[in-house]
Amino acid sequence: MFGPDGPSFVDLVREGLMSTRAGYDHLAPRFDATPFRTPDEVLSRVAGHVASGPRPERALDACCGTGAAVGHLAPHVGAITGLDFSPGMLAEARRRYEGLTNARFVEGDLLAWTPDEPFDLVTCFGALGHFDHPVLPDFVAAIHRVLVPGGRFVFVTAPVPSPTQPRLWIAHAFNWTMRVRNALISPPFVMYYLTFLLPEALRLLEDAGFDCEVVPLGWDRRPEIVLVDARRR
Repeated sequence: MFGPDGPSFVDLVREGLMSTRAGYDHLAPRFDATPFRTPDEVLSRVAGHVASGPRPERALDACCGTGAAVGHLAPHVGAITGLDFSPGMLAEARRRYEGLTNARFVEGDLLAWTPDEPFDLVTCFGALGHFDHPVLPDFVAAIHRVLVPGGRFVFVTAPVPSPTQPRLWIAHAFNWTMRVRNALISPPFVMYYLTFLLPEALRLLEDAGFDCEVVPLGWDRRPEIVLVDARRR
């Protein structure tokens, strides 16, 4: 379905019938060959934004997957931790980035995880759909908890698509399918589109004690995508 290195349609169906963690464990060796991985063009622009400001000494990439963002950010920070709840994804990350001396990968659930020391910078890419709307305040609270005062949460998002855009209705159809699947099959596979978009993301962050700056990402393929730099008060 995604070329010789990617998963087949049957693989994706099988993974979609597993739990979220088990599905990603199964997908991990082929994940980077899918469009679910955040493109390098996005990650390089975010890394450039981080590099343009004061150097963070301690950074966290939450829900790091196979570690792509860690690879882009590592040259611009003192030390970086990749956190994920999937052992399979972490195994791929450790294999791919074993040469990064300032990076480490840790297994844990962001919503329940407490670091030894807080971070100057937190990023999160491609995982916001794994936090359904009712738990988004908990997600934001977890980000706030692991940051130092003045620390930054940097991520990309976009406005809600207009009703004239097909992607809005495709996303709604996918979400409906997943809600039916999760109502009928346990454990759930939590993956929904249209989460943590503008303006909802800004409202949640500001209510939790962040000051937010929104800047265009500058990616011609998806000009609607923006970078949000949220600073903890």
